[in-house]
Amino acid sequence: FLGRPYALFSWGEGAEGRFDQAPLYCFDVVDCETFVTAVLALAHSHSQRDYERNLRIFRYKKGQVDFLTRHHFTVVEWNSALERAGVLKDITPSLGAFKVAEADIDKAAWYQHLPPTIIRLKEASLGPQRLAVLKAQGQQIPSQHSRVTYLPWTTLFTPTGAPNQAVWDKIPQGAVIEIVRPHWPDKAKYGTYFEISHLGFVFRHDHVLWFRHASSGAHRVLEQPLIAYLQEARQVPSIAGIHVMKLRGDQTY
Repeated sequence: FLGRPYALFSWGEGAEGRFDQAPLYCFDVVDCETFVTAVLALAHSHSQRDYERNLRIFRYKKGQVDFLTRHHFTVVEWNSALERAGVLKDITPSLGAFKVAEADIDKAAWYQHLPPTIIRLKEASLGPQRLAVLKAQGQQIPSQHSRVTYLPWTTLFTPTGAPNQAVWDKIPQGAVIEIVRPHWPDKAKYGTYFEISHLGFVFRHDHVLWFRHASSGAHRVLEQPLIAYLQEARQVPSIAGIHVMKLRGDQTY
């Protein structure tokens, strides 16, 4: 996927989707979540049928493809689904001194703040009516408390700003790194907080940790030194640290 173009909300529910008829999946463009989801689904598949089955399990509640069952919220939906499937496991507390970010995810409010552009249909004239239906059904979804562990900057770096190598050395090959931003984004604009703003994979080459991710800034999938990436990220006041999930091999789905 290196070099593939970035596009936010690059996937939908396919031609049969009620609200979003963008392709169920494609490899031409990805965003940070669809990139990671695609790689994990491919890595656990032996055929296209396997891939499509895994994709449904990883991306939708109970594998039921619909905008309302899509895992829009990283911590309480996407992370939980991948852990239940035996694909990923939170190892953040084992890596060093950690903190916990907590928030109430107001899903109903988020649905009420969705813009008209979220509806993508072949018959565009149906957009306003479908948006009204989506908001009405989304209003019934209860809030959910989110709790995510993370390694703060004081654990990742020394007081002088040098990398705390003992922590970095524990991060396993292929781990998924999530950027934790408590009380992000603007609740007044989006209706709720998300807490995770970005995610990607970590690979170790020649004793260097590399972050492979679909970057909105670079508009493509790229790989860059993880420590350098985070040294820049820590300059953003709302970014508090990282959540780390390792790959597992004991799939139960």
